[in-house]
Amino acid sequence: MGDARDHREQADELRRDIMKTHKGLMADHQQKQADLIAERDRLQVEIDQDETTIEGADGALESARRLHAEAKARREQIGEEPDLKDLQTAYKKQVEIAAKKREELNQAAAADAARLAFELIIKEIEGLETYKKVYSAIEWACQRAREEGIASTGSACVEDMTRFLEAAGRAEKPYFNARKGHVDIGWSKGDMTVDVETMARSGFALFTAALTASILVARKAPVRILLVEAGEVDRQNLPKLLAGIDSIADRLTGVIVMTHLEVSDEPEGWQVLRLEKETAEA
Repeated sequence: MGDARDHREQADELRRDIMKTHKGLMADHQQKQADLIAERDRLQVEIDQDETTIEGADGALESARRLHAEAKARREQIGEEPDLKDLQTAYKKQVEIAAKKREELNQAAAADAARLAFELIIKEIEGLETYKKVYSAIEWACQRAREEGIASTGSACVEDMTRFLEAAGRAEKPYFNARKGHVDIGWSKGDMTVDVETMARSGFALFTAALTASILVARKAPVRILLVEAGEVDRQNLPKLLAGIDSIADRLTGVIVMTHLEVSDEPEGWQVLRLEKETAEA
């Protein structure tokens, strides 16, 4: 039982650390994802602009080729060597066209680099989603370990509670159902189950006394004192409560039961202390 408790505490501590880390990572992930999406939108705008520029450059290049073909055809028609000044002017024009084309090619290369950066951003976003799934799996594993720890501890408690309730004359069997986030407890008889929250007053008192006693025994504390407030236990069920406590009394250091009922015969093994009613003095 000590190992199960240690495992449960370790699992709870690990779960808290993971939840804290997970929250921080999710906050960083969301901020980074927002930044990446903004960067993606900016790059998309630049890509659209570059594509427009490339289309214009292609048009200008085609126009230059057409002019060159026209000039070549004209020269062949003239059949004589052109004037040197005209050649210089044509040369300068070709140099300007070449410089412009070089600039357009550089812009196209920049657009292609932006596209590659955009693809890397998309892959990074996908990687963050995988990272999130891994942490979700770790969280689930810690939760499962905690449930198994509760189930292990609950098994011993169920045995002691069963002995308690049988000694009290009850045919119901206690149960512990550990689920994600909480534990359902109660008792069952056949196919009918009753949660502890819906039990009648005397049944609730018997069940909670059995549960508290079993937990005290399971924790193996050096001193185990069971204190039962039996205000909702009627005269018919008070002996049943005492009988249930007697069944595991050898594993408790001491027991105190408080009741409003008059106890005429002192039960065997019990000491009855009557508290006198005090009156205020003027």
